[in-house]
Amino acid sequence: MRRLVIFCLAVTMSVTMAGCSKKDSKDTSKENTGETTVLDDNKDGFSDEAYGNVELGQYKGLEEQKVIYSVSDEDIDEEINGMIGEYEEYKEVDRASKMEDYVTVYMTIKSGSEIVYDFSEESEDFEGYEILIGYNEFGEAFDEKLTGVKAGDKLQFSEEFDKDFEDDNLAGKKVDFDIEVVKVTEVITPVLTEDFVKNEMGYDSIEKLREEAKKNLDAMNEENSEAELEELLIQQIIKSTKIEGYSEELLEECKKSVEEVYENSASMWGASSKQELYEMFEVTDEDIEKEAYEQLCGRAVINK
Repeated sequence: MRRLVIFCLAVTMSVTMAGCSKKDSKDTSKENTGETTVLDDNKDGFSDEAYGNVELGQYKGLEEQKVIYSVSDEDIDEEINGMIGEYEEYKEVDRASKMEDYVTVYMTIKSGSEIVYDFSEESEDFEGYEILIGYNEFGEAFDEKLTGVKAGDKLQFSEEFDKDFEDDNLAGKKVDFDIEVVKVTEVITPVLTEDFVKNEMGYDSIEKLREEAKKNLDAMNEENSEAELEELLIQQIIKSTKIEGYSEELLEECKKSVEEVYENSASMWGASSKQELYEMFEVTDEDIEKEAYEQLCGRAVINK
């Protein structure tokens, strides 16, 4: 299973752990006797019966190696670049497009008589589709065609995509592009200087900015390390936990939760929907069912 599935499972489990209320810490009847018990007083909206019979696995004396992440100079540079990005300006320009410009277009993409994508002026009430030159969203050859164009230009050309092209709707197809350029936008990124850092970003110096960036990254790494350790320990418990007689309604709720994670993650991966994300990363119905069941087990362990 690809890295996206692993990522979404981790997020789903984190949501599960945050959303399931733990029982009163004063309750001393939770010793692991190895006997089958029934969960009571569940506080996630489901009754005891919904969880069925739960035989909690071993949870004492568990060990896992905590991963310690270090912060490099490259990490700090990347963090600062992200911070500077908040100060970028976008300016419409009356010149030919070049690398790292945004080109806004009306565009239709056809494969034979089939319309693969329709970003035409007639199809939607929107201001056009933005292409970032150099991002290669539709391939390197496409970006080359969009380099050197100006507002008002019209282009018609064909491209043939490899079978392993990342967009399944285009992979292995010969398609025709029909494009009208709406505008060209330049991205103006501030230069990192002592004056800019002090006057715009509110830091005394570039050195102080780097110190703050490192501090933020260290805190984030520690948080991620703790979350990963907690996840590994819970997975150990889940593997040895047995659940029988849980309700299909509960399983369906877990499935919806998993699907929501994919839906909310779609835009981050350049997809327009969870279904497109499934296709991009070859996520099957069986993968979703497995993640839903593991979340159910995770809820049971947390409630337990």
